[in-house]
Amino acid sequence: MKKLSFIAVVALLLSACASVELGLEPPKVEVFGFESENYGGEVPGFRIGVYIRNPNDININPTAIDYRITLEDEVVLVGREVELDRINGLVKAEYIINFRPVSQDDIVKLRTLMSRFEESYDYDLNITASFEGYRREFTARDSGEVELRRN
Repeated sequence: MKKLSFIAVVALLLSACASVELGLEPPKVEVFGFESENYGGEVPGFRIGVYIRNPNDININPTAIDYRITLEDEVVLVGREVELDRINGLVKAEYIINFRPVSQDDIVKLRTLMSRFEESYDYDLNITASFEGYRREFTARDSGEVELRRN
């Protein structure tokens, strides 16, 4: 019986160590802007604005912000930003992600979409943020219309 109690105590301690986020409020992730940018290439680039609010009085370390952009119901760009600064306690951090398509497939998708010569395009933007010490990811979503800036 003592052996069983010892195993139960060890299992409880290990599970407590594994739950680093115990007692921490989850960060809040919010999209505050999405627009196309003319970077001088064949197709436009994009700019995403993301707020991450740390409601805790300790610092948190974001490890990645993943983004997925859908234009006119077609996924056109998927990417990841990993060079992120630590967020101090009780602070709302602002991240601006600038990027342009580099793969030939992404360029072809955007060029084909732009050949429709529409004024604006419906978009859907999904953001997923990961943090050290948190077992789950945190998401935000934005949708609307965006004008694709042509050269």
